[in-house]
Amino acid sequence: MRFLIACIIVLLPMIAQAGVDDAVVMVEGCSGVCIDPAGIVLTAKHCDLGDQVTVRFKQGSVRAVRVYESPDTEGPVAYDCTGDGYAALPVASTAPAIGEKLWSFGYPTLNGRRELRQNCGLLLRWGTFKYAGGEFNGNVLGFACSGGWSGGPLLNAKGEVCGLLNSSDDRTSVFISSAAVRQAYAAALEHRKVPPTEPESTLPTLLVF
Repeated sequence: MRFLIACIIVLLPMIAQAGVDDAVVMVEGCSGVCIDPAGIVLTAKHCDLGDQVTVRFKQGSVRAVRVYESPDTEGPVAYDCTGDGYAALPVASTAPAIGEKLWSFGYPTLNGRRELRQNCGLLLRWGTFKYAGGEFNGNVLGFACSGGWSGGPLLNAKGEVCGLLNSSDDRTSVFISSAAVRQAYAAALEHRKVPPTEPESTLPTLLVF
């Protein structure tokens, strides 16, 4: 109980500064986080969502299209929301260290409703985890998360995103690695630079000499 209170006290200034509750979102039945004001949202691949989804921010819901999916069996999926000017949390430039205190936010289903919740604990270890016949890199944290939290962000003390929730038991949680989050963000930014392809015209072309 004392540890939980300490987590909340330490986190309160960060919430006010970074707008965590504005940037953490619901992506269909999972959770996610907006990492760019242009509307780039990350969630977890195992959520098995479609090419187009509804992303629910605190202020309302918007449509989003998938622009990146991790090639690993588990990893980040990036969606680009309609419009821009969204509340966002920055992506961490470095991975968290063993023993570092980290926080996670998500929208589990509680009493039949999706409600924003948080938890915090120490990074116990990092490693390679087996999933769906393959492997992915991740981190183990010393706290539990509830159903519907999948894809929710892992944050360091600066309010930077350094992971996404993969799974949880009653004592620990596994998060997708910080490196995979950075890779997904870079790929989503690169996708936004590519202009849309012009449809080929079926009309004949008139050449004037």
